[in-house]
Amino acid sequence: AILSWNWPAGSVHAGLRTLYRELLSLRRTHPALRDFTHRFAALVPNDSGGLLHVVRGDPSQPKNCVHAVFNLTAQPVSAAQIVLPVAR
Repeated sequence: AILSWNWPAGSVHAGLRTLYRELLSLRRTHPALRDFTHRFAALVPNDSGGLLHVVRGDPSQPKNCVHAVFNLTAQPVSAAQIVLPVAR
């Protein structure tokens, strides 16, 4: 198989390539995203189902820590509704 990088602008493949480029750029600029020793993930129950809370970096150093919350349900969830556990 031959991989083509000549995807038309606006196509799904071009969008994925842009997403990967941006994610790689984030990893280069945020040390917490390169830290594989301090990581935490937990399912957080809420009224509409569940959320996935992922932490990278050392939580005792907030400037070097990244939190991401993923909604695993079909229902929208506002940030005010999210209560996260303390990362270990």
